[in-house]
Amino acid sequence: MSHIPTAIQKAISQFDVFEVYRDLEKYFERQKNPKIFMFFIALVAIASKQSQTKVFFNILEMSYRYDVCEKTIKLWLKELQRLELIRFSFKNKQLYFLEILDYKESAIYIAQKARDNIENANTQELPTRFYKNVAQILREIQKNFSDKSFEIDGEQYNLQAPRKKDKRTFVALDFQNKADCQFFTTLTYEHLTNQSLPPINNPFHLRIIKSNLKKHLELLSS
Repeated sequence: MSHIPTAIQKAISQFDVFEVYRDLEKYFERQKNPKIFMFFIALVAIASKQSQTKVFFNILEMSYRYDVCEKTIKLWLKELQRLELIRFSFKNKQLYFLEILDYKESAIYIAQKARDNIENANTQELPTRFYKNVAQILREIQKNFSDKSFEIDGEQYNLQAPRKKDKRTFVALDFQNKADCQFFTTLTYEHLTNQSLPPINNPFHLRIIKSNLKKHLELLSS
């Protein structure tokens, strides 16, 4: 690829399909929408094969491939563009032209890395019972704030109840975008409160966690 400008070579270097799959799998797994993820991976594979960031595809063929209607493909394109993974260019009849962006600069990749760093930095050995107690606190808080909206990055969200059998090893709240129910975001305790978890040898640690979460949710609510 010596004839290709350096800037373009750098952009193309992102198209390691397995690396993209590994780095973004967690996000789409949380959203329970595997087809849009595989659709994006297919676009990345096209870019990788063609060694260029600008690609095109036939929307009818894609709808057959994923057993969805063309309207669903269009919604996927809109969502991937909002996630800063692609940039739509134009269409010509059934052909759709777009650019694959550097996913490592997308908001979801940056957020995922931040969550991973928090998990890795957490040196407290916290027992399973602690997370069960926290899950109960989160369910109570969600019930109390169910009629509230929260402004995050300029958009309105609803607070979601913790999922059953959630095996997270960190404390976090999930929010659903009010304008787009397919999009969720997660705020860790540390991110929301700007504080570390209190040590569990503090007899009031659960009360402190609950109080801090409620106080900072009030600041976000409208």
